Amino acid sequence: MFQDGEYFLVTQWGHDATQTTANNVLAVVDDALLAMPVLLQLLSYTSNEPRTIDVPFPPPPLQQQQLLSLDGGDAAAAAAAPEAGSIGLSAEQLRLAHGPVVRELLGKLGIDHQFGFIRFVQLHADQWVLQEVVFGLPLFEHAMCNQVCRSIAERSMFSNENLDRHSREQRTLSLRVLDFIAEHQGKPIELDHRRLPAPGVALCFNGRVLVS
Repeated sequence: MFQDGEYFLVTQWGHDATQTTANNVLAVVDDALLAMPVLLQLLSYTSNEPRTIDVPFPPPPLQQQQLLSLDGGDAAAAAAAPEAGSIGLSAEQLRLAHGPVVRELLGKLGIDHQFGFIRFVQLHADQWVLQEVVFGLPLFEHAMCNQVCRSIAERSMFSNENLDRHSREQRTLSLRVLDFIAEHQGKPIELDHRRLPAPGVALCFNGRVLVS
C-alpha cells in the first residue's frame, strides 16, 4: 500500500499532522517513534500535490429527484437541481456526503447528532479515501459552514433530547475507544484523566494486522 506512495501524512500521538514526501518519510517516522506512537497515512501515489475535499455532516437533506440522480451516478445533476441552490456544495461534495463511507460513519460514530466535516483524499482519479473526521464548525469554508449551521437549526441539535442522545452516544464511543486501546496496548490500561493511553504494539502495516 505504501510502497508506491509519493506523499504521506504523519501524525504523532497528541500532535498536529505533518505532510511529507516519500524521500523523507522514513527519517520523519523513525525520529518520531523515539518519543511516541505514530499514525502514517498515504496521501498520493503521484508527485502532484495531494487533493482533498471536505464534506459537512450531518449530510445536507436532498429531494427525491436529487437522490435518484446521485444513485444514477449523476452528481452534477443533483448539485444543479433547484433545491440544491441554497446548499452551495459541489457535485463531488454531495456525492461523497451521501455515499457509503459517510453512511457507515453515521452509524458507527453517531455523527448524525453531531456536526463537523469529513475530509477525503484522492488517491486515484475516481477513488476518494477517508482521511479524518473533524468535529466543530468549518469556519474556513463559507458554504460548508452555512450548511452545518443550517443542519444545527433544522435538527434542533441543541435541544435537551438531542443533547441527551449525544451524551449517550459519546459514552458508548469512548468505551469502544478504550476497548480498542486495551486490545493493542500490550499491557493493562492505567487510566489517567490528563491524557489518553497510547498504543503499545504495532497495529497494521501494508494492509496486514501485525501480531507482536
